[in-house]
Amino acid sequence: MRPSAQATIGPVTFAPNGSAGVEVNGDLALISVGGLTVSGGYSTSNIAEAQMMREMMDRSEEVAVLIDSTKFGRKLFAQFAPLEAATYIVTEVAPPEEFAEAFAERGIQVIHPD
Repeated sequence: MRPSAQATIGPVTFAPNGSAGVEVNGDLALISVGGLTVSGGYSTSNIAEAQMMREMMDRSEEVAVLIDSTKFGRKLFAQFAPLEAATYIVTEVAPPEEFAEAFAERGIQVIHPD
């Protein structure tokens, strides 16, 4: 846990006392990202956060990416998944046209209050 960002970080497999480990899986992963570009996908500024987010995306049936409008077109240090890794985009406004088209092409449902 990284309190300053209120984020969970690190690996998603836990191996207590040298055992084979416990793997975490989910029905729906809620992932908050720091940046999103059509060509580069989802990104964050922390490599440990990127690792955890990518693993949870891979281990969940569906993925909802939570992103505010200031993050569209922003590319940060650690790019961890392509655009199509999400099932849903949840944002406070309709995304810019370039993103709306890219989401539609990939079958990603956009959820916003408008």
